[in-house]
Amino acid sequence: MPSSLSFSASTVLFPSLMAGIWAGHQLFYVSYGARFAESFLSVSWFALVAIAAFAVYSYQREKRGDVTGADTGMLVLAVTFFFIFGASIYARYFLRHHIEWPDKRQMVSGVVVSVPEAKGKWMRCDIETSAISGASGSHRSYKLRAYLPDSVPLGTTISGEAWVGWPKRHRGSSFDYALWLYVQGYSGTAYFRPTPNPASRGGEKGDSPSLSARRLQQRLVRAYNESGLGQEYASLASALTLGDRSRVSQETRAAYNEAGAAHLLALSGLHLGIIIGFFSWLLGRRLLRFSRWRFLTVPLLILFVWAYAFVAGLPASLVRAALMATFILLTFLLRREVQLLNSLFLAAFIMLLLRPTYLFDVGAQLSFLAVLGIGLLYSPLVDLMKDHCYAAYIWLHRHHLWWAASGQMVSASSWLFTSPLVYHYFHRLTPWGIVLNLIYVPLTTVLIYACLLLLLCSICHAPSFLLSAICYIIRLIVDLQMWLM
Repeated sequence: MPSSLSFSASTVLFPSLMAGIWAGHQLFYVSYGARFAESFLSVSWFALVAIAAFAVYSYQREKRGDVTGADTGMLVLAVTFFFIFGASIYARYFLRHHIEWPDKRQMVSGVVVSVPEAKGKWMRCDIETSAISGASGSHRSYKLRAYLPDSVPLGTTISGEAWVGWPKRHRGSSFDYALWLYVQGYSGTAYFRPTPNPASRGGEKGDSPSLSARRLQQRLVRAYNESGLGQEYASLASALTLGDRSRVSQETRAAYNEAGAAHLLALSGLHLGIIIGFFSWLLGRRLLRFSRWRFLTVPLLILFVWAYAFVAGLPASLVRAALMATFILLTFLLRREVQLLNSLFLAAFIMLLLRPTYLFDVGAQLSFLAVLGIGLLYSPLVDLMKDHCYAAYIWLHRHHLWWAASGQMVSASSWLFTSPLVYHYFHRLTPWGIVLNLIYVPLTTVLIYACLLLLLCSICHAPSFLLSAICYIIRLIVDLQMWLM
């Protein structure tokens, strides 16, 4: 559980970075567009260099004793630097992804990088383009949300006429689909009519890393489907372990939402922690943290973490968890004390540096707020219990029930920080989820282990009676969860 945590300079500089990204969004995406972003970007780098040079000059003067009390000035310079830097990285991302497409049909060539899903009369999938005629920067690769009249296999190279652009917001709708696509890294939508020509099926040797990861994910999904588990149970197993929620029914999603357990369907630190905990148990805590073998086991575990995140599709909450897990494992390697909040701020900084629109991603916001709540409130709640209910604290430890009280404190800490945002976006509050998570999380832990065991046995062609036994356990746990909901 989180230990006592201390804030650092990141508590001042990180908000200024976020403020700069938010200001860039308002200036470039909302108001003035690409030309203003280009002008700002060309000037901002000079401003950043000038601020950095002046900061070094001021530091040297203070070191020589020429000036005193320059701490406030240095802080102002640092805040200004990070604000402009945040706006600059947003401007660069905006110019790369928010393309002003011409209002006409174009020839589009690209590779299908996701399994097509039926959406009304269309088949929706993601494509990575290799060429687009008539568009500025057509030689660059863009990620588009494509709509096809017919389904095509994953990895197919397609070529055909399409209308490429940004979807318009429907009247009366509070959901801005164009903004959501932009935040998720898309550069628009592409409607193909007629069906594009499948230029080739594509060999796996020439696949991009993301397509290779998606192919592996779909192989594992097929292993669940062929294990005899059943479609609904297999779709839930795929969601909990592989991040593929496309086949989870609306009824199941609604049940999890109403029970305050929707976070269990989205891969996050909980799922990654369960899997890492299993491998840590196999390796042994001593081998991970204290033995000389940690120089081998820790890098292998970090490699596994990122391979798993890549196969799962790199959702924001899992990227955050993978980064924090990497930092924590590195502290084991270097025998340093784990600082949860410092790891959280560093993970956020790296994510915003790579994709500044993570600031507007609902999943990322909820994920970071949940961990921030645990980091800020868990230790004070434990101290409060020690000060005012010490007898109960001792009793829980003696009877090995501290895990239940600790889990309640963690659940309450994250809920208090995320509930305002949940209500803002989804107009729903589920305080009973704090108590029910005491049941759901242990059940989900056992369920994930059972699903991973089933996946391993299915791949290794284990005897049918063993597969049937594991399937029975998974169905039993899922049915129990759904009954409790």
